[in-house]
Amino acid sequence: MKKIRILSLFLVLSLFLLSCSSTREIIKPPDLKFVYMTLSKEIEVETFNAIPKNPTTFFSPKDREVVAFLKLENLWGVHTLRWDWLEPDGNLYYSTGDYPIRSAEGKYLREVAVWHKLSILGEAAENLMGDWTVKVFFDKEVLASKNFRIGTEVKGLPEIAR
Repeated sequence: MKKIRILSLFLVLSLFLLSCSSTREIIKPPDLKFVYMTLSKEIEVETFNAIPKNPTTFFSPKDREVVAFLKLENLWGVHTLRWDWLEPDGNLYYSTGDYPIRSAEGKYLREVAVWHKLSILGEAAENLMGDWTVKVFFDKEVLASKNFRIGTEVKGLPEIAR
């Protein structure tokens, strides 16, 4: 009988303590934020960071590549990212297709740096001079778009502008 009373008392006290303790709601991470997109001639990758180097919107046919660099904050869940590179006449030159990006389950990434490169030198792009566009799609919606020019310079002015 004593054992039943002790067990009952323990059960009642346990339920009492559990009912008095506060429960915490799962807090939703901060909203996803598009920070910026920039174009550059190269990217410097450090251990935990990437930095665009030589930012510009003008590229020579002799440049190796155009790097489109995108920075996001508060990424959580599973998403898709796609880069579309459009020629001066508006035709699609190259698309990466939808590439999945994700955070670990139940966590979010405070900062995300992603980039894609368009090769110029030795590719068809070196002969397609004019105003190009790169569009970045996040979950099939346009997130950012940048215009840039591939051309030659004479006395500081692009050949296309003369």
